[in-house]
Amino acid sequence: MHAYRIYVGTKFDKDGKPITSVLYTSAVLDTGHRLGKAFGGFTVFQAKGAYTHQDGRLVTEDTLVYEVFAELPARVIREAQQIRAAFRQESVVLVHPNNSVTFLY
Repeated sequence: MHAYRIYVGTKFDKDGKPITSVLYTSAVLDTGHRLGKAFGGFTVFQAKGAYTHQDGRLVTEDTLVYEVFAELPARVIREAQQIRAAFRQESVVLVHPNNSVTFLY
């Protein structure tokens, strides 16, 4: 088994609109259900992050970090894509066991 981490923003959606409490709650519940079923469990951490927007400004973001243990990266990638969709994000970040990073769009 290998540990993978999935980072997902939770402050703004892909259109720049604030994520509502209803969407947030629904996405957290959906994600927990999916990850529990797919991997038998998960850990989630709240974090703060920042990135440089296309227009050059630094954007801070509330973030959830999901950690799962899996043998096959393909399964983790599929679930990360579902998390991206649930939180209406343009992308999520997947950190692999060797600490390499993949942006999933």
